[in-house]
Amino acid sequence: MRAAVSHALQAPLAHFARDATGPPYYASPMVPPALEVVESWHAALNAHDDAQLCALTAENVELVGPRGATRGHTSLRQWLGQAAFTAEPLRWFCGARG
Repeated sequence: MRAAVSHALQAPLAHFARDATGPPYYASPMVPPALEVVESWHAALNAHDDAQLCALTAENVELVGPRGATRGHTSLRQWLGQAAFTAEPLRWFCGARG
């Protein structure tokens, strides 16, 4: 499955991530680091929270499998209801700022 993940959450974040020498990792409280979005997406997927999963996923998400491809939140909700799928990352590969 490929998913286009939105880079904006619906609610503003209350904090900024900082390192000891630099500015906040992201300039706006509305746009979290990519890693935070991915973690939120995994949490929603594993909880089978279709509302949160759709809030974090672009409306034109493309789901691809052995039977072909489909698009949209309706398809994502149907897949989530039928699939016995969970996502547990083993490692993260990203820059220092996620």
